[in-house]
Amino acid sequence: MQSPFVVGLLSIIPGLGFFVLGQPKRGIGIIGIVGGLFLLANFFSIDFFSDLSIIAWIGQIYYAVQTANLLKRQKSGEVVIPRETTPIPPPPHGLSANERMAHKMRETVRQQLNLGEHLTDAVVAQTMPSIGSTVFSVRMYYVGLTEKALVIIEQDFMGKPADVKRIPLSEIKSSEYKKGLLTDSLVLDFGNKKSMRLQVTIRLRTQTQTIFAGLQKQNAG
Repeated sequence: MQSPFVVGLLSIIPGLGFFVLGQPKRGIGIIGIVGGLFLLANFFSIDFFSDLSIIAWIGQIYYAVQTANLLKRQKSGEVVIPRETTPIPPPPHGLSANERMAHKMRETVRQQLNLGEHLTDAVVAQTMPSIGSTVFSVRMYYVGLTEKALVIIEQDFMGKPADVKRIPLSEIKSSEYKKGLLTDSLVLDFGNKKSMRLQVTIRLRTQTQTIFAGLQKQNAG
């Protein structure tokens, strides 16, 4: 009953898939969002609301299927279930907006570290959709650097940690960093034709450069 196919089929009715998955709060929230957008589209007869309501409807189907897939992977042991997060402590007084953003990233990653791990720095990053794919194929991650590993935390559709991977620095064959106009790119090569291309907002450029410098130091060693 909780298979991704069944959940996706049931999600044709907005929110129903999440009720089947035992997540009624998300189901109710989706009903409110999608239903509200459809009401706005009918009331105002504006194409924008009509298009937005269709996108939201398709998006919640995708989100339900992804959630079902994640739960399936967690049950099989393929995915490391993240620890329950606690409210992020407020940042020190007097920080800039960018520094407050960086503080939140670091504290979010720090909650998923093991005893004895020490965080160097962290960013939030995303993968870009490949040619022919949709915006729903974008993945969001928290990326943190420790002394011995790169901690990559995949976010779910609501921005919450969904999977935690620890990649030993010795397994990262090479890394490449490029500055951009709005986002910087960080490319990680794991060997065997496996790689990961991450985009990070320029607001976190200092943190991205710190992580890249740590990776370069490991590669040079």
